[in-house]
Amino acid sequence: MKFKSYCWVAGGVVVLVGLVVLSGNWSSTTIPSTPIREKNLIAMRDLKATVREDSSGGLVEVWFQDPVALADMGHDPRELADSDLELVEPFGELQRLTLSGTAISNAGLQHIRGLVRLESLDLSHTAITGEGLQELKNMHRLHELKLVGIPMDDEQLSVLLEIGELYNLSLSHSRVSDAGLATLGKLTALEKLYIGDLAITDAGMQHLSLMASLRNVTFHNVPITDASVVHLSELTQLRYLCLRNTAISERGAAMIDGALPNCTVNWIMD
Repeated sequence: MKFKSYCWVAGGVVVLVGLVVLSGNWSSTTIPSTPIREKNLIAMRDLKATVREDSSGGLVEVWFQDPVALADMGHDPRELADSDLELVEPFGELQRLTLSGTAISNAGLQHIRGLVRLESLDLSHTAITGEGLQELKNMHRLHELKLVGIPMDDEQLSVLLEIGELYNLSLSHSRVSDAGLATLGKLTALEKLYIGDLAITDAGMQHLSLMASLRNVTFHNVPITDASVVHLSELTQLRYLCLRNTAISERGAAMIDGALPNCTVNWIMD
């Protein structure tokens, strides 16, 4: 059996130091430097943000460090304020933004709603709630969204149907139930899904079994049982499945493994 000792878990920590400038490709047209852009880049450097620019001068990625990471790097562990996100407003070309672990709240999202070229957004472990996600509606290029530790309910989750063609989604520690899984079932482009610490049941798994696009799925601390084996076995396109601290038995995991010969199945209890 293809059981292994590792499991992909959302919200991992990556330590990056200072202001990093790398090369990339956003546009063949040079983006002119302006005083406000230069001023804001300096301010982001002072906040110890990590940024990535492309060869045209466009800002491709911004990563604001959380206080723990700042302290580990020997910097002042200052909390990021909602008003600090005004710094990214002039950079409409921005593609990736990471706010994980910061104190950003719903009020801060008003400063990024104009970033319609965003492709990846990590809001995990912030003070943002499901209500604030309405600010993301215009982000039609958004492909990756991480909402680990973000409280929301089934109704608020429905905003995901309006904000982009999501390929990669992480959800945990929210009030999302089986009804929310029905919403996820409508995300027809979704390839990678992380679900952790949600009160979903075996009945809700039927919605995921219809998602032909799924390739990589992790269930972590969710109470699904061997009754979900039949639904998971229908995901013949899966290439990776992690069952970590679920109520699916090792025998149930072996049955899924046998039904999905092209999928690596990891069953972990820790």
